[in-house]
Amino acid sequence: MLCLLLSAPLFADRFAGRPLRVDTRVGTELSPINDGISDLPILVADDIFDIELFVEGGRGGRTGAFTVAFENSGNNFGEHFVIERIRGILPQADAPGPTTVKACADRPAIVPQSGYFATITLRAKKDIPAGLQLRFHSTHTTITDDNTSKPDILSVGNTIVVFGRPNYNLFLDLDTAPGNQGIVEATGLSTTNGISVQVFGESIRFMTGFILRFEYDDSQLKFEDFIPGPSLPRAQTLDPVGTLLDSPLVEIEVTAASFSGSANVEDGLLGTLLFQPSEYLTRTGLVMSGAEIRRGGTFNPFFTPLSVEFSRLDADFDKDGSVGFRDFLLFAEHFGSERGQDRYDPAFDLLPDSNINFADFVLFTESLSFFKVTVLD
Repeated sequence: MLCLLLSAPLFADRFAGRPLRVDTRVGTELSPINDGISDLPILVADDIFDIELFVEGGRGGRTGAFTVAFENSGNNFGEHFVIERIRGILPQADAPGPTTVKACADRPAIVPQSGYFATITLRAKKDIPAGLQLRFHSTHTTITDDNTSKPDILSVGNTIVVFGRPNYNLFLDLDTAPGNQGIVEATGLSTTNGISVQVFGESIRFMTGFILRFEYDDSQLKFEDFIPGPSLPRAQTLDPVGTLLDSPLVEIEVTAASFSGSANVEDGLLGTLLFQPSEYLTRTGLVMSGAEIRRGGTFNPFFTPLSVEFSRLDADFDKDGSVGFRDFLLFAEHFGSERGQDRYDPAFDLLPDSNINFADFVLFTESLSFFKVTVLD
């Protein structure tokens, strides 16, 4: 089949920059829908599997050709996989290459409401290790807009298939209130108040221990302690191990093990990391770079990086370059509120702990001595 494809997009068109979405739960439905699943089990040599592809926001677009290309660096796609075929709203154009497959037709097709456009069949050439990631090429994954006949590059930065993802999940939370609120950004910190980072687990029943690794900027944050949570009965921990990666980047490893059986809850708090902001804190992050839980006699790794962000106390609510009485009036309007109420606004929860109360007022008064300089052109 003859496909006429231009070599590069000249300008943004119907599909340009649209996110590519992948779904590994492939059904037999006539009109595939995106189930939002991007995991696959660990495979062995000659296992065959399908992935469905969707273009987010592409509904109603007309296309006569598309190209799907896999990233070959890093995990080395060509070493692990063979592209068997592609099918979908357009037929396969020719034999797939080592990392690329194309589809086209003389008459364009319309992308359905779900954004579905293709299903790709892959075969494992060898045993696939847990944690291997399948990624797409950032410039060669395209859909041709029939209106312009130009191949539009899709956004693939967040499109990843993970093999052997563990059957549990981990979360970080900066809200010290009981339970996991999923707060991953603290915008009001002072050097006189510590930072608590909670680590929550989901589907952790029968866990007997864990290892968590974090990376942070030692010039912005100072690690103080790790306190195991109640999920593990009689949890014991070793002294955290710190490693200098590349100054000022530091990795800290925290651990816990049960001395009395295993976790008997499905979801719960694994532990809390305590940090102290340095006097040089401006804006920084903390990344959980790796984790393992011990369950069923094996270590089960967790590959998805998690992160939280911190920034220095900022009570300049009206953004006029200084902290003064106008900001105090705005703060007073939200004082006494808590998360879930209409008056609550996390921008005024300077601690943060889901309540705007006297503790936040103390932080606000500290910020009265901070002034910002705005440079005007």
